[in-house]
Amino acid sequence: MAKLTKKELLNLSRLHHEISVMLLREANKGEDEGINSEVIGVYQEIGKIYSLDKSTEEVSKIMQKIRKEDFKEEIIGAILKELSIQTNVKGYCYLKDVIKLTLSDRSMLKQITNKLYPEVAKINETTPSRTERDIRHAIELAWRRNSPEVVEKYFGNTLLKSKRKPTNSEFIATVTDYVSLRI
Repeated sequence: MAKLTKKELLNLSRLHHEISVMLLREANKGEDEGINSEVIGVYQEIGKIYSLDKSTEEVSKIMQKIRKEDFKEEIIGAILKELSIQTNVKGYCYLKDVIKLTLSDRSMLKQITNKLYPEVAKINETTPSRTERDIRHAIELAWRRNSPEVVEKYFGNTLLKSKRKPTNSEFIATVTDYVSLRI
């Protein structure tokens, strides 16, 4: 076991602060009347680091993983906002969860109704049918507000020419692909 340098301990202290702020934000969102299980998992990883039973290489890997997840979340949020998905619509939260899940397991794109919606419903303590409906509603609202330039940027001109909104599956697959190219 390698000893941590003062610089590494300082970095861990900063990271601990960032995670604490993230936990407070999650708790204050009022979503699910609790704290996101992913954030708790990350916090537990930080606890393992503070027990100092990790090598500096392991600490570095954990820190990179945390930053990558945080960056991924920011990209997803920015894209959804650019696509005019309002943050106060339930479908926004569900879409974020759906995209995160499909980024980690692409096979879920083939089983949206049977696997993806039930998984997101479980995370958000709702039903798969409500999850699907709220995502569809968010897409419909956004589609009415979007400019042709934004539609073309993400979906090409195929949907622009047909003047139809994308299905939930098309929307999820397209945004997932776009995010995966950015991370």
